[in-house]
Amino acid sequence: MLLGFSKKLYRSFLRCCYTLVMFMFSVHALHAQHSTEFVFNHLIVLGIGDNMGAVYKKAVFEKIKPHAKHIYTCDLKDNPLQDILSKENLIDYFIPLSNTSSSHVLEQVKSKMQELGITPDGIVTFREEYLIPKVLLANLYGLPSTSLTASLISTDKCKTKEQLNNKFTATTFKG
Repeated sequence: MLLGFSKKLYRSFLRCCYTLVMFMFSVHALHAQHSTEFVFNHLIVLGIGDNMGAVYKKAVFEKIKPHAKHIYTCDLKDNPLQDILSKENLIDYFIPLSNTSSSHVLEQVKSKMQELGITPDGIVTFREEYLIPKVLLANLYGLPSTSLTASLISTDKCKTKEQLNNKFTATTFKG
């Protein structure tokens, strides 16, 4: 245990910090391009996580909120964290999902955005299971994102290892 935290909770905290820093770099870059008060009018956050580490996850949304006029989230149904975020007005709309398959997430988010008459101008995720749907949705709405190929490789341990073995040899890192 480090500072009274379990390793799992500490790792979760570090991931949240890293995610927040990366989001803030993105927001800063977008602020340089836009002169409006909000960077995003309609930001979709794919996956809010469970209630474990809720304080840290809530802090991420507290940092995001000033940069987005409206925040739409999706995650599995009956998510306890969704209630906390909604009560504190940190999210504007929650899209419940029955599973996290890419096709299901894509269809649910797409249909809800059409129903609400909204075109998102930003999509972000902090969770690995939503990386592929994020890329697909970004492509659908013409938003910048990583390539689908890169995301497919990065979410598959064997493909990632294969790519690293192809790109780097044992001599690459010698002095």
